[in-house]
Amino acid sequence: MALELHIAAPISDNIRAQVEWVQRAEAMGFAGTGIADHLEHGHDAYITLAKAAAVTSRIQLYPGVTNPVTRHPFTLAALANSLNELAPGRFKLGIGTGDSSVANIGVKPATVSRFREVLSVIRALLRGDHVHFGTNPDAHIQDPTAPPPPIMVTASGPKALQVAGELGDEALLLVGLTDTL
Repeated sequence: MALELHIAAPISDNIRAQVEWVQRAEAMGFAGTGIADHLEHGHDAYITLAKAAAVTSRIQLYPGVTNPVTRHPFTLAALANSLNELAPGRFKLGIGTGDSSVANIGVKPATVSRFREVLSVIRALLRGDHVHFGTNPDAHIQDPTAPPPPIMVTASGPKALQVAGELGDEALLLVGLTDTL
């Protein structure tokens, strides 16, 4: 397997600067780039990703990372489906429990059990399955893109790492290496 290098766009740059960053990263040969889904900078990561998809052709694109606290799981599935349509084979859904992005709005990250539930629901929606939300027992995405985009799970603790292994297509580990590994 070849080594892939990915790079994160500067979090505080405006949309135009982030899109230009993605274009430069593609020109430099990076395999992928993430756009942070942090509300405190006043920009929407998915708008930036859509604009970047329109002006690039090879680089993988993903939120680095989004969360199920500030965005409803159905919204996340629809956003992932839309970007998969705009950039077929180049989009993946990078998702974590929330941590710093939700702390800025004064709430706690998703629990691991809620995170597991959300990942299962998003995966089902991206396959075109019907799920139950509140009073709607038949929520689904009509004609989802195929194949569905991969889900990259960001995790650090043992329970979240287990969820990443169970439900993620990829994992972004927020842990250090020790000499025992």
